[in-house]
Amino acid sequence: MKTFIGVITGILFFFGGTAAQAALLEGQSVYFQFADEDLDYFGTPSIDGDTLSFAFSDRSAASASQRLRETMEFQVIAKDGFLIDQFHLAEGGDYALAGKNSSASASSRLRLDDFTNDELFRDSGEKSFRLGGSGGEKAGSWTTLFEQSIARSEELDVLLTTMLGAVPVGSQGEAWIDLNAIRVTIGAVLSGGEPAPVPLPAAVWLLASGLAGLSGVAAAKKRRSVLLHA
Repeated sequence: MKTFIGVITGILFFFGGTAAQAALLEGQSVYFQFADEDLDYFGTPSIDGDTLSFAFSDRSAASASQRLRETMEFQVIAKDGFLIDQFHLAEGGDYALAGKNSSASASSRLRLDDFTNDELFRDSGEKSFRLGGSGGEKAGSWTTLFEQSIARSEELDVLLTTMLGAVPVGSQGEAWIDLNAIRVTIGAVLSGGEPAPVPLPAAVWLLASGLAGLSGVAAAKKRRSVLLHA
């Protein structure tokens, strides 16, 4: 597995097979593996060191009937010579309320497993905002944050669910909330084993394409097998 990953470092790579397309992104100490369909909603992330960032412009809820719920699953794989020992998640956005008793809420539900499906932890957090009976207007920003130390691991499976809700009350009520940023930062330590892989020359990408085509057949049968069996 680590040999194949070393061949395709430094790129956002899509494996063949409609049912199991996946994107692999390289951080400083870890790789991030996504199913293509998850990126359809969350968008293409950017990477700085071992921090994965998503920025949004149109993820919002503006009424009770517009409650928004989306789920993203991805894997984190330590590079050779590293072990994952910290997980940090931050989600944030803005909200605005007007009228009487209008409310808005944002919540994050996080599940973290190792690749053997042993659950490491589940956690959830919620931010709620509500106007009192006197009405008025209110606007601001919100952030939910998770910081978790974990047993040192080579591979993690992350399931993140984000939910937004807005409830205007009365004919003059207005409520709106959005999600405009997600940041996942992985903490990794040296394992004392092999050093991190050295970037390969551009000529190797042709070989990577051939290997990816072969792995795409197996990936269509089982989503995670792209990395575990490649």
